[in-house]
Amino acid sequence: MPRYFFNVNDGSTADEEGVELESIAVAKCEAVRTAAALICESSKTFWDTKDFGMTVSNASGLTLFSLMFIGVEAAAIGGAHAGR
Repeated sequence: MPRYFFNVNDGSTADEEGVELESIAVAKCEAVRTAAALICESSKTFWDTKDFGMTVSNASGLTLFSLMFIGVEAAAIGGAHAGR
């Protein structure tokens, strides 16, 4: 079974262990679930950063796909430009 590595593009520790999954389709679902959990865990800082990204690679280090998330608060709820 192929091994996939999920690396967050925030300078944190690289995924050196990876996880074995059936296919790239399963890896894509796992990436979305993992990213959602990480965003929820850091929901306060997520809204203060410009973006959140995750790169998924195989055991050879080849990038297979990436996820990019950008959170933008509306001024009506206290976003960066509230009060202007």
